[in-house]
Amino acid sequence: MFKIKISVILSLFFISTFFLLSQDQLSKLVNSKNSWALIIGISKYKNVSMNLQYADKDARLFHDSLIKFGSVPKDHIKLVLNENANRESIRKYITGWLNSNSKKDDKVIIFFSGHGTQDIDDDNDEEDGFDEFIVPNDYDDNDITSAIRDDEFAYWVSKNKSENILVVFDSCYSGGAAKAKGLLNKKIKGEIKIDDFIKDIYRNIPKNNISILGACKANQISFESAELKQGVFTFFLVDSFKKESDLNFDHNLSLNEIFNVIKPKILKFTKEKFNREQEPVLITNKDDLINLIELPIEIDESKKSDIEKKSIQNQLNLLKVSGYSYIEILEKEVKLKEALVLADPENYEAYIDLGNYYRRNQEFQKSKKNYEIAHLILKNKSSFISEYYLSTVCQSLYELYREIGDINKAKNYLFLKNNYIKKSNQEEVSKYEKELGDLFFLENDFDQALTQYHLSLSKNKIQNEIYNKLAMTYIAKKEYDFAKTIIEKGFEINSNSKELQYLLSVLFKYVDNDQEKYEQIFNKYVENNSFYSDYLKNKKLLDEYLSIQGNEKSIIILLNNMEQKLIEGEFVIEIYIDYAKYCNKFGCHFDRSKNYLVRLKKFYPFLTIEKP
Repeated sequence: MFKIKISVILSLFFISTFFLLSQDQLSKLVNSKNSWALIIGISKYKNVSMNLQYADKDARLFHDSLIKFGSVPKDHIKLVLNENANRESIRKYITGWLNSNSKKDDKVIIFFSGHGTQDIDDDNDEEDGFDEFIVPNDYDDNDITSAIRDDEFAYWVSKNKSENILVVFDSCYSGGAAKAKGLLNKKIKGEIKIDDFIKDIYRNIPKNNISILGACKANQISFESAELKQGVFTFFLVDSFKKESDLNFDHNLSLNEIFNVIKPKILKFTKEKFNREQEPVLITNKDDLINLIELPIEIDESKKSDIEKKSIQNQLNLLKVSGYSYIEILEKEVKLKEALVLADPENYEAYIDLGNYYRRNQEFQKSKKNYEIAHLILKNKSSFISEYYLSTVCQSLYELYREIGDINKAKNYLFLKNNYIKKSNQEEVSKYEKELGDLFFLENDFDQALTQYHLSLSKNKIQNEIYNKLAMTYIAKKEYDFAKTIIEKGFEINSNSKELQYLLSVLFKYVDNDQEKYEQIFNKYVENNSFYSDYLKNKKLLDEYLSIQGNEKSIIILLNNMEQKLIEGEFVIEIYIDYAKYCNKFGCHFDRSKNYLVRLKKFYPFLTIEKP
């Protein structure tokens, strides 16, 4: 007999993953002819010491919710509780009633709430040496064969003809705590083992038909809550069956949407109430995730915009715990923000965020457009908050135009920003003088830059950055002794200034040719310097990605990160030279990298820069 191994089904609490659906895929699933469901809940065990409080109630709640929200006909659903959920009856319901009635296009749901456990693998088909089991009502803890092994359960389910099977488990294998839906096996010592389920599922399931939703990871507990009077997982699962969970407005709740709604809620609740984390898990080998709930189409046009705004904001919040990579989150976030400004055209914060995103991504026209829309919206408002955001937008536009080399427009927005800040705020005025000095510096008007920097210093003597700017300007004028004097004054304000340490090390290396002092000071600069360590990590990732084909997008992101460090005003020679080298290796940004080398030569006129 061909045995299908799916330890994933009962050893499924290890990794979370989910997929987005296309409208065609959604339509295909919604239009399934029938739905069938087997709901199992065991609170009362033959061995009363194993009894749970709410597992049977979980099953009843899920059963009633499927009939109410899930469009499962009453005669297509079986509720099997307590003494009726023995080993043999569970087998018969799956292999007999469920498998004989359901067809290829039907939706099939199996729900189990009760105990799970582990035991030593006896046929050497588990890489970690352990099998997982669900525990029926008549389980004998002296006879592991009275439980239902993962391989066996998988074999029963694999005979089903449906291509849309969902298995839901509110159980776990980590016992030994109050309110835990898991039994400890005395033969297993140490931590709960984690099987490599991904290899198992792709190697052993013969068709693309299974999705599994589990209450927690392998080494966590599935809690019952006296406060909720339910299993925590099932409570939040059923609580998600409402229109607020419809994140893509298609009036269906897919596993993807439900999972993303319940995951942060369960994590938060269990951490607050039990001081332990319970993180639900979704595992699938399907490209088109099953729709669990079909919502009635009830749209109040007067509230449609508010619903859309709330739904988009929900999706943005869920991205933080989605499990997507950093790059994927950025891409999805910008799409949601673009949707948000369409639903809420007055949302100046979203426009600012989009401007920031496109600016980081070197899409300056899009960045400018979003900043300027935010500026227009804010000009028509009158409040302390709008003034704050106006100064923020003008600051961003100043920085954008400075980056692209349009110094005159940068000055205009800097003047506008100065009009929005409070003139009595000496710190803000000092910042304005410094930034104006930066623009004169970029125009090679070093004398005027020095004037502005000294004006800034006169209004606020306790600022680290201004000494760095002054020193850089004196170096650009080749007045190296003045630069050292400024650096010494800066150390009086902050003896651990990393920027000044770097500049002093550069002067010892390139001007004084004093290698010993250079190394001594440069090592102090590197020590506990998060900026420099971030740069080294970024460089290491670039080296790794350059050796792998198909990572162009990742390389562009990392190059942009490195370029951002240059834009932020860190005058570290190594970053400029490395940026040019990587651009040359990857074959991109030639003009920008060339301009940065010209800029570096202006900062440090004593440098001899070779072509990368």
